[in-house]
Amino acid sequence: MKTDNPIKLGVNDALKDAQFQRKSNTWYRDTDETIVLVNVQKSNFGEQYYINLSVWVKGLPGDPCVRLPSQAVLCHIEGRLGGLMPGEDERLRQMLNVEDESLEKDQRRHAIEDVITRIVLPFLLQCSTRAGIREAYGQGRLRCFAVKQSVLDCIRE
Repeated sequence: MKTDNPIKLGVNDALKDAQFQRKSNTWYRDTDETIVLVNVQKSNFGEQYYINLSVWVKGLPGDPCVRLPSQAVLCHIEGRLGGLMPGEDERLRQMLNVEDESLEKDQRRHAIEDVITRIVLPFLLQCSTRAGIREAYGQGRLRCFAVKQSVLDCIRE
């Protein structure tokens, strides 16, 4: 990966051994039932970043068959890393703001890698099946995520 961006490097380090593939600023894992995505988005107003998390559920009625969703916001489940880390807004802002000099480049990279490994990866692996999505929904883990009605209908069956 040709970048010195510590956020992208941290995400890449965390996901490279978990069968995720990278396309531009998005890492995705294609499974039998879903495609799960991690997208790094740069703010238009500075060196702040967002980490978007999305799930495309395959085979829902009325949805097109896709190889890879063109945008994370088109997915059936979509939100940001902060939705998995309630009460840690300041820590996230610090990690995701490259202009914040309180973290050195390597510290930022390792902090991002740690969060992706400990929090994001287990969540996305859980949401890689319909049963796992149903479980995450029941646990309230999707509370801060936009979930399309077609998914809710599917997991309530």
